[in-house]
Amino acid sequence: MKRKILFLKPYDFMHTEYNGTSNPQFSPIFPCSLATVLSWCKSHLGEDEFSFYGLDGYLFQDRMEGVLREVALIDPDYIVSNINVLTFHLVESYYRNMKGKAKLIGLINKAFPEDMVARYGDLFDAIIEKDWCSSTLSVIVAAEDGEIGKSPGVWLRDEGGKPYFTGKGEPHYISDYPLPAYREFHGERYNSFFSYWTEGCKYGCIFCSFGTAVYGRWRARPIESILEELKELYSIIKRPMYILNIDNELTLQREWAEDLFEAIEKASLPLSIDTNIRANHVDEEFIRSMKRGGITRVGFSLESSDSDVLQLNKKKLNWEDVDRTIRLLKKHNIIFQVYIMQGMYGSNRQKDIDTFRYVVDEMKVRNVGLGVTLPYRSTPYYRVLKKKEWIEDFTLDNYLWVGSHVYKYSFFDKPVGTKPFWRISDDYTFEEAVDTYMHLAELKPRKKLFADFVKPLMFGNPSVFGGYIRSVCRSPGYYIGKMIRYVRN
Repeated sequence: MKRKILFLKPYDFMHTEYNGTSNPQFSPIFPCSLATVLSWCKSHLGEDEFSFYGLDGYLFQDRMEGVLREVALIDPDYIVSNINVLTFHLVESYYRNMKGKAKLIGLINKAFPEDMVARYGDLFDAIIEKDWCSSTLSVIVAAEDGEIGKSPGVWLRDEGGKPYFTGKGEPHYISDYPLPAYREFHGERYNSFFSYWTEGCKYGCIFCSFGTAVYGRWRARPIESILEELKELYSIIKRPMYILNIDNELTLQREWAEDLFEAIEKASLPLSIDTNIRANHVDEEFIRSMKRGGITRVGFSLESSDSDVLQLNKKKLNWEDVDRTIRLLKKHNIIFQVYIMQGMYGSNRQKDIDTFRYVVDEMKVRNVGLGVTLPYRSTPYYRVLKKKEWIEDFTLDNYLWVGSHVYKYSFFDKPVGTKPFWRISDDYTFEEAVDTYMHLAELKPRKKLFADFVKPLMFGNPSVFGGYIRSVCRSPGYYIGKMIRYVRN
């Protein structure tokens, strides 16, 4: 009898992807990374001895209750689930009820594997932080022989309850990955799709928490593979596509990016792409190329307007690049968001406020992303603070405190976690940075639906705007809710 492998995206209030993406989620968004792991395992294990299932809790009206019923019907031998370390405690009971005979493999994307194993090691048979594809495959192969402990790339718990790592798994690069399993995850039921096209980064910002997905040499998928994926997706959903390209740096290699945009333009696919850029990589010619390739919205980081802070954090950027990019994006009606950070190494309250004033008052940016800089254990920032003896640790409990007390995510029914402490500079602490963040959050400009979304899209890319109108007519409730959340946020 075939063994059954279930790939599960829980209804856990967060969208979790391999590259470190961890965003609040309230509607179905295609789980790209998990679907890619499914395709990877399917291509290596074959279908003679295994059956493969994809399940997303967001596609059930009754959420995790529906998942429990479906899992009972499938009766899997393995459950592979991308879990969010911030919200797992909210759905832990469902996992304990659904596990049964199945071996449970958890995929995480934040640097808290020891904490997760210490807390939930009795529930999970293995927890994987890096190399989701190859390590998941190795766990299943090892489990078939009854020797999970010999599988590389996983976190386990020994007999004494202590977490340990089995050793580095086999690395694979983005060009090796198969297309996501759109059909197994019922791609036709989604309106938004995450997609990966590049990995790696040549910059070394010390606070970057995206881990192995961005560290190392920049690599890109073959353009033919990206087009194949977009065409496959369109053949399934048969309507305009909204692609969330969450690459850390899509535009790092200009020639490749321009070839990609040209290929997408020639394919004449009805799509809108949301991606990230760096302000020092674009000029007017490049922005025109982006528009022709379907880019309708971008995000990019300034982090701080203080040159000393940027230098301390190895953020290779300057005001002139940001100023030019903002003006060009406005000119060409591309929707954009500028990210700034509070509490960067070496900063202080006044520098953080000055950055906000520069972006909002001088550059007239309405869509500003704020965030407190966190010293994840995997980052150089954490190591700098440890060397200065400015921090004791940054644990999962501390991360939970930030989520419930600082960002105040609505899915937390009560405050949780332990308040952390660290010093950012001689005259600035984490607690003071949080106060600054709270202050600036109250000053953020209110978004205007027509001025900030409809008008740029209408004049910047009329064909995409027409596609949105057709989609709204098909699913009015979904898009009205999305617009309300856009204005509120």
